[in-house]
Amino acid sequence: MAVDQAPNFLIVQKNYLIKKPDWSGSMDLGLSSSTGTSRALNLNTDDELLWYFALWSNQSTLLSNYATFRGEVSADRLDASNETRYDIALQQYLFANLNYHSNNFDGWASRKTSPFQLYMIKYNHLKEMGYDR
Repeated sequence: MAVDQAPNFLIVQKNYLIKKPDWSGSMDLGLSSSTGTSRALNLNTDDELLWYFALWSNQSTLLSNYATFRGEVSADRLDASNETRYDIALQQYLFANLNYHSNNFDGWASRKTSPFQLYMIKYNHLKEMGYDR
């Protein structure tokens, strides 16, 4: 079965289109460690991945922070999220969002949310906002 490939464009202005990249992402990693009289360890990451395919797009993020000082954990956090979006029409889309949050220092073991929503953006022309070009 063939997949209907819709153009993958981002509208910047009226009558001006640019092609969206097929995917993009970033990854930040951090590590520091010290030994001796004050043993400390810090691990951090902040990652993001975004991809487009026809009318679909997906954005995933991961944030983690872990720290110890003299054998005691002082930070232990993990945040992960994923949002999948389907474009219905120009400036109208349907999306599902899944989130996971775990932090041993904020009062609960973990929190998970998964809203499913239809989101519509209204487009205002510059004339309607009181600007004439």
